[in-house]
Amino acid sequence: MTPSHSSAWKAPYLAALIEPDKEKLTKLVHATERAMFLRVQELAGSVDGHQERKEIEVASGNLLTLKSLILGWSSPVPCEP
Repeated sequence: MTPSHSSAWKAPYLAALIEPDKEKLTKLVHATERAMFLRVQELAGSVDGHQERKEIEVASGNLLTLKSLILGWSSPVPCEP
């Protein structure tokens, strides 16, 4: 695991948290989600990535809040089994 891979999602995530411009925020949210997806794929099956997976889980929740409250996107509706 290289530090650049493990932290690739953190830079756009932290930038998104403080970005006031909605257009730039949208791009940062997309970039963060892409990087998180790739990182989770890298961590699949790894016993060493537990802490980072927890961080990504928390960050994902924060992104959802940004998308709902700041960008005005609809919250996902849970699927019924």
